[in-house]
Amino acid sequence: MSVITSGKIFANGEQLSADKLNQVISGATFNSSDAVDGSTMTLIGGAMAVGTIAAAQIGTDAVETVKIKDANVTLSKIATQADQTVLANVSGGVASPTAVDIVGDSGILIDDDALGTSDTKGATQGNIKAYADGTVSAVTNGYVKLPNGLIMQWGESTDTDIAPGEAFSVSFPITFPTALLQVQGQPNDNVKNTTSADLVSAQRITASSTSAFTAKVGNISGANMNMTYKWNAIGH
Repeated sequence: MSVITSGKIFANGEQLSADKLNQVISGATFNSSDAVDGSTMTLIGGAMAVGTIAAAQIGTDAVETVKIKDANVTLSKIATQADQTVLANVSGGVASPTAVDIVGDSGILIDDDALGTSDTKGATQGNIKAYADGTVSAVTNGYVKLPNGLIMQWGESTDTDIAPGEAFSVSFPITFPTALLQVQGQPNDNVKNTTSADLVSAQRITASSTSAFTAKVGNISGANMNMTYKWNAIGH
């Protein structure tokens, strides 16, 4: 089977000439059945042309990154991945991206229902809620921890039949980890043997620590009294 059909077929005894010899070349054509496969290679106007190139005709690793036009890899051409995952690198070094959980111990976001434990991974709504719930407690006696470490505490203590100059102790809801910066108190109006003016003029805090303070509230008139004492303290 010949790929090329000559442009001139000589008969026995035919006389040669320059024109006939030139015709052998200039008039030659490709045989469509032998020169091309009709798919990868085809004939257009008698000339060979590249046709459809299938996957089988492309060599393994033949397509390089530089041959892909910028911004032309669409989402539909990216491999599918598991639900709730993203392409990322969380290896701690330079590496190819992999499918990483959005939330989880190995994910981008960590601890979705507790306080976060990572300095490099993001917080979830659960982290934030757990932080807020864990830093504020305000009932009868309460406290709040601020993110910078400052702690504010407050409360109300009620005592009855207190003798003049008698000391009473109040424990904070929580102990200040480092230091008590300031504590203040104020008695309310009383129901027995005293007035607001007497209490304000005689009340004082005599001792304090990171866990408690001691106060004395005396009645100028010298009589025993009932008392409700409100206080607040700041520390860290």
